Amino acid sequence: MMNGPDNGSTPDLSNLSGRCFPVFLGDQRSIWSGLPDSIPWEVIAPHERQANVNHGQSLETIARRGGLSPYDLLAVLLDQTFWRCMLPEPATVIAKVKEKINGVEAKRGAARI
Repeated sequence: MMNGPDNGSTPDLSNLSGRCFPVFLGDQRSIWSGLPDSIPWEVIAPHERQANVNHGQSLETIARRGGLSPYDLLAVLLDQTFWRCMLPEPATVIAKVKEKINGVEAKRGAARI
């Protein structure tokens, strides 16, 4: 978690390895095939402030309540407010979320070398 939501500091990700943040797919799993049920916590942790802006809740609270929908998740990961125009196609959302996950995993792998 962040040291404080308004101080601009980066979160300490060292203790997040292995933790997962839920993706709420509900009864629409069929259109989200390829999107995991959860993402590594360290992928979303740097976006805690945006989650709070968008949802008025901490990541911990959102996770306890079932997570974020794929659209809401992508908005948070891109540090955007809610979608103001047409929603992206599910395939675009899936690709961008996987891109974020792969970026964090690549950094994690590079840190081990």
